[in-house]
Amino acid sequence: GFEYRSQWTFKDTTATSNIVECVDVLSDINILVVAQRGSRCMFYDINKGSKHDPIQILKGGSHVWFIPDSISVNQDYFALSGRNPSAVFVWNWRKGVRLCHRVGTTKLISCNSRINSCL
Repeated sequence: GFEYRSQWTFKDTTATSNIVECVDVLSDINILVVAQRGSRCMFYDINKGSKHDPIQILKGGSHVWFIPDSISVNQDYFALSGRNPSAVFVWNWRKGVRLCHRVGTTKLISCNSRINSCL
């Protein structure tokens, strides 16, 4: 089960761009991933706690109205999908390299086949 150990804060929570929309934990390597509005994603080392800077920050684009709906992370890859506009972003998060991004106005467009084997 879960046990409360600490409270995490992510800058000024009254600012729209700092609202946390999605959280995922990769417990195998003690990583916490937080997706905020505007497609900014931050990776934290859980062992270091909330007072330390993120170990990685990824930014999908400059869509300030983008709202993350879903995130998924594994040992090497990270995927983020959301709306306003509809978009999908895929990164090799350890290297900070964006592998794919697709933005659509009415529906999501699939990423190219070279990254499908990664997810």
